[in-house]
Amino acid sequence: DSSYAGFKDWRLPSSVELETLVDYSIATPGPTIDQSAFPGTKYGYWAASPRAGNPSNAWYVNFHSGYVGLSVISNASEVRCVRGS
Repeated sequence: DSSYAGFKDWRLPSSVELETLVDYSIATPGPTIDQSAFPGTKYGYWAASPRAGNPSNAWYVNFHSGYVGLSVISNASEVRCVRGS
């Protein structure tokens, strides 16, 4: 439970939600995201979606290349929290 900007309902997005931010019209090396809407975007961001059958892996989105894949959850990555259902 995180409190930021007066709200406490922040959560990690699903992999599908996070992938909607990828702009595939931007060639690699990106960032493959709208920089005016999301300035300072780093490379990899975790999604809340674990890999089915293997809880030590989770989905992430790499905004350097637009790649959506799996990574070991012990690897460090960024998070971009969202609000709403």
